[in-house]
Amino acid sequence: MIPVHRGRERALARLLVTIAEVAPSACAPASVLIVSRDLPDLDTWVKPLARLLPIPVRTLVVPKARTLAEVRNAGLHAVTTEWVHFLDSDTYLAPDHFVRLERALSAHDPSIAGFQLNFAPAPSTSRWAQYEAEIDRWAIGRYIGEDRVRGLNGMGFLARVAVLRAIGGFDPELVAAEDIDLGYRLFRAGVPIVFLPEVSVFHEYPARWRDLLRRKFWHGQGYGLLLRRHPEFWSEISGSSWPSPMAAWRRPRFLAYVLIAHLVFLLGAGYALVRHAVSRRRLAPADARE
Repeated sequence: MIPVHRGRERALARLLVTIAEVAPSACAPASVLIVSRDLPDLDTWVKPLARLLPIPVRTLVVPKARTLAEVRNAGLHAVTTEWVHFLDSDTYLAPDHFVRLERALSAHDPSIAGFQLNFAPAPSTSRWAQYEAEIDRWAIGRYIGEDRVRGLNGMGFLARVAVLRAIGGFDPELVAAEDIDLGYRLFRAGVPIVFLPEVSVFHEYPARWRDLLRRKFWHGQGYGLLLRRHPEFWSEISGSSWPSPMAAWRRPRFLAYVLIAHLVFLLGAGYALVRHAVSRRRLAPADARE
């Protein structure tokens, strides 16, 4: 299942081509479902690409969806298979992706309800994209590792549909970090999730620093609401390797980007929390009158 929004059409095309070119495997998908909230002509646009795939490609447009979480939930509701493989539209697959996935799954207990895939940054000539990928690997490594999975990374994961539906799917109120929230709720419910470091999806980061910072602000909003909802999640985040201060000082551009990116991230979190507080205050008088 692939959620996509306006501006990601070319990235989605590349992902579909890589799905069409993967080596045969027992883990190959039975169908592809593409879901969007702001591409009303999605079906028309996807049809020429769908001919490349030997499996059915369905589209679903949910214009009333407010958040990516609601887009994901609409797709989850429409899935007709036992398992769902989530992929972000700005990812793509290696030719042996499903062969590796089949090999990895065979080494684990069949009762496992979900598998978190690894990710690797797509080759990029943008220094800023490389910096952001390095930060992401550190940040995601704080809650996803071989010894623990406390959240999910929506770039690529596999799960039993019935389990996701039983827990309520994604939180529709979260503008971002809905994948982390879902993984944390699965962990608290005792649902086993296994990290597969040997199976990666390739993620394409924006090349321009302004687009990366816009992405950072958006992620910050989701993370702020996530920690407000689950303040104890902070205690579940483990430390992971990060360059020493001395090593960071030897990379002044990287250090400057890290500081600016984290400031923008915190601004996003603060903005979301203030907006949430104002919204609740506005609703309070109406609730009192009722």
